[in-house]
Amino acid sequence: MPTKQTSSQNNLRAGLVLFCMVLLMAGYYLVHKPVTPDIATAGASGLWRVFVAIAILVLAGTIGRAAGIPFNADRLSGLVLQAGLGLGIISVYILVGGSLLGLNWITLGVIPAIILVIFRNSMIGWLISLCRAAKQVWAETRAFEKTIAIIIAVIFFFSLMSALAPPLKYDALMYHLVMPQTYIQQGQITHIPWLVMTGMPQATEMIFTLAIWYGGLPAAAVTGWLIGLLAILGLIGFFHDGSENFRRAGWVAAASLLAGETFASSLSWAYIDWMGLFFGVCCIIPLRGWYNSGRLKQLFCAGIFAGLAFTTKYTGGILFLCVFTSIVWYLIKNGKEENRPVLNSVLLFSAGAAIFPLIWLTRNAITTGNPLFPFFFPAAEMNAIRLSVYQGAEPYGEWWEGFLLPFRASLWGQESAEGYSVSIGPLLLILGIAGLLRKQSLEKADKHAEQIGLMFFLSAWLFWAVGNRMSGYLIQTRMYFSLFPAFAVLAGLGWEAVREIRWHGARFSRLFGLVIILSLSLSAVNLVIQTLRQDSLKMIAGMIGEDAYLDANLGWYAPAVRAVNRLPEGSRVLFFYEPRGLACTPRCDPDEILDHWKITWTKNVEPDSVLPFWRGQGYNYLFINNAGMEFLSDGNDPHHPAEEIAALKDVLDEIPLLESFGQSYQIYQVP
Repeated sequence: MPTKQTSSQNNLRAGLVLFCMVLLMAGYYLVHKPVTPDIATAGASGLWRVFVAIAILVLAGTIGRAAGIPFNADRLSGLVLQAGLGLGIISVYILVGGSLLGLNWITLGVIPAIILVIFRNSMIGWLISLCRAAKQVWAETRAFEKTIAIIIAVIFFFSLMSALAPPLKYDALMYHLVMPQTYIQQGQITHIPWLVMTGMPQATEMIFTLAIWYGGLPAAAVTGWLIGLLAILGLIGFFHDGSENFRRAGWVAAASLLAGETFASSLSWAYIDWMGLFFGVCCIIPLRGWYNSGRLKQLFCAGIFAGLAFTTKYTGGILFLCVFTSIVWYLIKNGKEENRPVLNSVLLFSAGAAIFPLIWLTRNAITTGNPLFPFFFPAAEMNAIRLSVYQGAEPYGEWWEGFLLPFRASLWGQESAEGYSVSIGPLLLILGIAGLLRKQSLEKADKHAEQIGLMFFLSAWLFWAVGNRMSGYLIQTRMYFSLFPAFAVLAGLGWEAVREIRWHGARFSRLFGLVIILSLSLSAVNLVIQTLRQDSLKMIAGMIGEDAYLDANLGWYAPAVRAVNRLPEGSRVLFFYEPRGLACTPRCDPDEILDHWKITWTKNVEPDSVLPFWRGQGYNYLFINNAGMEFLSDGNDPHHPAEEIAALKDVLDEIPLLESFGQSYQIYQVP
């Protein structure tokens, strides 16, 4: 037994060692700083933005759970539905509250906090149930599916790194982030006269507004990324509600989506497409529930999410058309046998689908006089000239190409290229075709999932092909993202069919499994290289500054726009052939639909009247995208004839050039 003196000596030695350790550690790292203030600030900002995005999703889940979902309330699919309904309600709240009461700490801070306090039991229940459901899904996941899950995790990690960096993608700089930023700058949600896209439904932009209010522009991208993650979880949950074999196909369905390079990359873009896809997932979950049980509440719920897809963009309305087609087909085939009310079913689905869109259509009617602004007829800022530019795209390709549309969209679709403009990867088509090889019959619930996928595929094929003949813009695959969850369902079922096949005694699924892993891995590698190439990791680690990051990725545009911001206080800058205005609004007026010069030239054919026209509108400077102007000057675009471009060049030759940025951008003064 140690003596009292020995114990005191031990305490003294321990105290001296601890003192020396703390002193030397502090001294060493004060000299050899492992984390600079810049790195610490960047890291803290990134963590805060992730927290903001998570908080928004928790608020959505809380609201959706409190509002009530008619089935699977504690399963993964039901929890995703709760979050989806909550996001829809939040978007409408921000629209109405921000329009009537303004964007302030009461509407965006106090009221959401009060909701979380009042419904704290729903919040805790949603979080606990989500963790349990995810744990259960993972426990039932086998080695092959876990390999897919690891690759998907790599995709989400690197897309998160890009989301945390300043936004770069075209449409985000053009309007997806410009609208929320402008609303916050002016403290209220209003119609924005210089941005025609403000007439579009803006459910996603409303969510972005809340994120930007708390975490800046990257917080919107992180929130969009988290919505994408929730969409993948919802797709997996859709399969997990089926038979044992059906459950295993959920990971392959997710892989079939993310094997498309655009799907993987766009997680970080702060675009609205993943929100539409998410609502598509939320729609097919209760739709299958109605197929299985005939409960009208589930059909009403499917209608709500079909309507919410419309509130992300007008073309999201194709989800309503495809669901409506599948409902009518099912009722014709099985309605009498199963004693399902045809009229009540159709009306209840349509009523659910109308709730959220009517709010946006009413808002447009009040602010512009056109519920479907900016389309179809002149209203507000959209005159006949602007409509002709905006809606006049010629059909893409020949009419017979519509019969090959799924193959052409898969094989020829490339991100930002002409036409389909999206790379959707090979797995959706490969596995969809493989599903035709099925020999064994499916269980009833799984058969219903296959029927939904097939009806969506066939009806979407028709609507897509016909839409392209009406306007060439409608050939773009991103217009139909809300339908791709149903296509992924077909891909998942195709994998299940492949696993039945034996080839010379060997399982054919081994070959297909390698194809799936290879395709998903190539998508992941492409994303990793893209993230490293644009220096997103260095940016969010504080190793390079924002200006250097933007210069490296946006070229001459970035320093040119910074020069716009250095112009004298009170300057107004009119853009020509450059739609991106995120970095300089409200002092700049971006050329959103490339019609600024057409409007000027149409109203002022005589050159002497052009400058007074600009001065009368309050513009002091012009910002010219010379590269864009030269691209259009060949006269091949019917909306921008060569003589029209030449007239602008003649005017520019007569006014002072202040600054030039390579051969791409020039800033002129309006004398």
